Amino acid sequence: MNSLSHNLLIALTSVCSASDTNSNMEWHTAESGKYRIESLSAATFPGALRVIREAFCQDEAVSIGSEVNKDPAAIEELLELCADAALDGVSLVAVAVDSGDVVAVYQAECSLEIMFLATLREHRGHNLGTILCKLSIDLAKKLKEGPVANMSLTDLGPKFSHMKPREVTKIVPKICQAIWTGEATQKIGRKLGFKVEVKAMMSEFIYNGKTYADRLGDQSSFSELASIVLD
Repeated sequence: MNSLSHNLLIALTSVCSASDTNSNMEWHTAESGKYRIESLSAATFPGALRVIREAFCQDEAVSIGSEVNKDPAAIEELLELCADAALDGVSLVAVAVDSGDVVAVYQAECSLEIMFLATLREHRGHNLGTILCKLSIDLAKKLKEGPVANMSLTDLGPKFSHMKPREVTKIVPKICQAIWTGEATQKIGRKLGFKVEVKAMMSEFIYNGKTYADRLGDQSSFSELASIVLD
């Protein structure tokens, strides 16, 4: 990957024990200690994939517009893309403190690109998307000091053993980019000071003879390409 790619996912799954999470780098606590943000690990990686499968692939505007939500093969391709991005070693997960369940993850790979942002329905409304985006910017700045975490091909599990191994990224990004495809993420971008570079109406994109806007049921829906300079 030429760009520093990172996937933001929000998930809920029981995948990490207290002993696992205590060994990970902790970045932040949210909602009065209800959620803990930490670096992605082998233990929390399955939860990140669950988020992409159950939240991003089902509820995200582009997934609906392009019918990824109805295409198991397309979903598997996205999961492999997430696995590849995880090898960059710049991913974050949010863990529910009371249960140890993963509730969010961010991955990064010279720009830092926010590729996936999704929240499981039962954990929406807690500002986790905003927190992960903000912390991803902080993490990008910290890369000046070297890699923040390590993820190996083994950590991804046997399903992805066919992938080519590589070293964690040592690239220091200069900007953070994102494509905001819905109202919620567009609000996050405005809150964090992203500059909108390009705006495109969903009615301009067509798949299988039908526009994305038609599938979304909103002719006013649009996407934004936005960026923010990393000082």
